[in-house]
Amino acid sequence: MRKVGSIEIAQDLDFQRRSWKVQRFGWATMMLISVAALFGLFGGGPLSSAHLGADGSPLRADYERFLRLDAPAKLTLYIGAAAIRPDSTVEVWLDRKWLEGMEVRSIMPEPAEAQTSAGKVTYKFRLDPSSRPARLTYHLTTHSLGPITGRVGLSNGPSYSFSQFSYP
Repeated sequence: MRKVGSIEIAQDLDFQRRSWKVQRFGWATMMLISVAALFGLFGGGPLSSAHLGADGSPLRADYERFLRLDAPAKLTLYIGAAAIRPDSTVEVWLDRKWLEGMEVRSIMPEPAEAQTSAGKVTYKFRLDPSSRPARLTYHLTTHSLGPITGRVGLSNGPSYSFSQFSYP
């Protein structure tokens, strides 16, 4: 006990200063997490959405960089007119290993057929050549944790690699 004036005070100024430093560190950490969440580091923001391919290319894709385990996700592909065959079909393939970590809930429009090979799953679509670019949407559920790497491409066309991260 230390006497300050007529009052006896139990104080430990070194402990109090350390406590204030820990509190400031905690405030800064909470602020950084909040800002990261606002920008989409945990999904649904400008840092989360990503694009593959250029406008006017035969294949473009929109996907989410950051996913949540067992939460809905979406992969949107845009097929240029040059990629659509004269019989109004197009074949799109996805990396089989990437698909094993996902559950495909639905594909819009529905593919005419699907084929599985050693490293990929190929979907054949019948598309209206007048709709430019044609849009294919894969509605998925994520079943993997951590970093996920995938590939998407057109049969006899361009292909792209992409990386995602799935949080618990």
